[in-house]
Amino acid sequence: MTSPIPPGTRWRVTTDATTFEKLKLEPSFWALVALARVLNALRFVHSPLAGTFEDSQKARRARSNAFLFGCSLVYEASLHVNELGKYYRHLTEYSAMVGPLNAPESKRLLNTNFGPVRNRTAFHFGADEIGATLKPLTSQDAIFVSGFGPAASEIFYDLADTCAMTTFTAASFDSPDALSQILSPLMQRTFELITGFIVNAEAFLAKVLEESGWRWIAN
Repeated sequence: MTSPIPPGTRWRVTTDATTFEKLKLEPSFWALVALARVLNALRFVHSPLAGTFEDSQKARRARSNAFLFGCSLVYEASLHVNELGKYYRHLTEYSAMVGPLNAPESKRLLNTNFGPVRNRTAFHFGADEIGATLKPLTSQDAIFVSGFGPAASEIFYDLADTCAMTTFTAASFDSPDALSQILSPLMQRTFELITGFIVNAEAFLAKVLEESGWRWIAN
């Protein structure tokens, strides 16, 4: 599984029946499958963040919500990978995966920024939290919803995501412009953290699967 994969090659990682029947009863393997679920979700939200910048309502909506859900998923992932330590702490690949998440700056992001997004605006939708972020705003720049033509795909509820991003920054703002000044560097650091985690987690998975009897084969 560590060999380079030729471009255009369809491949899979599989194992024999005896190995699978054994692994499927082990909590350590359950935890690996849960990590794979995290990675599927993170890959889904990572694509809009890594893509070419577009200014359409559809693209803005995709970026905004991919980012908010990405923050929430990394927060959930940080809880899960620390639990994985009871099975895999001895592996260098595990340390490489969990180390960046436990760094001081990452801990600040997780606790100050990602946690509130996960608890109040992404996985849950609290009216009280919305109220707290609305109060400092002025009517001058307030846009409830914007669109382009009649297409439903080109509708973006600006004000709602302004409130959600305000929760992410853990600060108060009187206008979207003031919000964007502090938001941009935070978003960049978040994108780098998400990207790094995906790379390290997939290297960890590859190592454990290889040691557990799984093999890479071309279709």
